[in-house]
Amino acid sequence: MIDTLELTQTVRRYRERCRTANRQPTFKGIALDLGVSGQTVANVVHGIFNGRRYTEHPHATRIIDNADFEILQSLFEERGIDNE
Repeated sequence: MIDTLELTQTVRRYRERCRTANRQPTFKGIALDLGVSGQTVANVVHGIFNGRRYTEHPHATRIIDNADFEILQSLFEERGIDNE
């Protein structure tokens, strides 16, 4: 699982790079920095996996903790979350 501090720092750096380059954040862009798929980021941002809400009892392969979903979600709040 990605550590909260690591996730926070990665999102912060990515957000700053996007601002500097005058571009919008993308699921694929932050996914590359995190080493996960764009689909994983989309799932977390939307809070849904395979059409169902994430549960509080994560599968052993969960990459991002439920408590950290808001870190990624905040990256897309400014422009909305329809960003695939």
